[in-house]
Amino acid sequence: YLEPHQLGWRPSLESWLNELPTPLAVDEHQDYIRTMFEWLLDPLLKFVRLSLRLFVPTSSVHLARTVMNLFDCLLDPWRREGAPSSAQTTAHLEAVFAFSVVWGVGGQLIGADRGKFDEFLRACLTGTHETVEKPKAVKFSKSAIPPERGSCYDFVFHNGQWVNWVDLIEHIEIPADAKPTSIIVPTVETVRQLFFLRQHLEHKQPLLFVGPTGTGKSAIVDSELLKLPKDRYLPNSLTFSARTTAAQTQQIILSKLDRRRKGVFGPPMGKQCVVFVDD
Repeated sequence: YLEPHQLGWRPSLESWLNELPTPLAVDEHQDYIRTMFEWLLDPLLKFVRLSLRLFVPTSSVHLARTVMNLFDCLLDPWRREGAPSSAQTTAHLEAVFAFSVVWGVGGQLIGADRGKFDEFLRACLTGTHETVEKPKAVKFSKSAIPPERGSCYDFVFHNGQWVNWVDLIEHIEIPADAKPTSIIVPTVETVRQLFFLRQHLEHKQPLLFVGPTGTGKSAIVDSELLKLPKDRYLPNSLTFSARTTAAQTQQIILSKLDRRRKGVFGPPMGKQCVVFVDD
C-alpha cells in the first residue's frame, strides 16, 4: 500500500496512455500528451494547493485523474472513421488538454478563485509565466487556447472549435399546464452540468457534482436520467440521509438488478445500470 502523495499521478497517466484510441496509440501522439501533462499538471496542482480554495478538499492524484477522465471523454473523433489528420491532431489534442485541465483541476474551485486560476493558466499556455517554462516540444497554437474575450470557464471545445457555453443554451417551450417544480430553465450552469453528465454517462465514467444547496444539481440529474433511452439504460436513484445504512443501500441497488448466478447481479442483458446517489 502506498500513500497517494507517494504514488503520485504518473502511474495513472501511463496506464491511461496505454488505453488511448488506436489512431493515438502511437509513440508520436502518446509522447506529446505525456509532455503536456509533465509540463503543466504539477505547477497547476501546486498553485491550487497553495494559493486557491477547493469547494471539497481533493487530493492531487484525484484531480489529475479527473483531467484524464475528461480528456478521454473528448477523444471520440479518434474513435470514429475519418479521424483528424496528423497535422490536425496536434492542435486538437492541445485544445482538449486545455479544456480538461480547466475543469479537471479548476472545476472544483470556489467562484472567487476562478479568476486567479484563469490568469495563471493563460500565462502558462502562452509561455509568459515567470517560473513555468514552456517546453520547446510543445507548440500550443493560439487556436488551442480559450479565446481572450472571456474567462477560460466561459468556453467549451466543441466540434473542433471553441464555443461559448451561452451559444449552447437551447430555446424551450414551457407547456401552459406545467408545474413550476418541474420546469428547468436553461442557463449557462445547466448547460455545463448536462454536458459533463452526458459525456461521463456515455463513456461509463463515474461523476460527482458538488455545489451549494438549492442550485438544482439533483433536479437536473433526475431530469436527464428520465430522458435516457429505456432500451439502453436502467436508472436507479437513491437518497442518502443520516440514517441510511449500508444494508439499505445494497438492497436498493440490488432490487433493480437481475440475479445472473450465485453472488453475481447485473442489469438486463444489453442495458447499463446508472446509479444516482443524492446525498
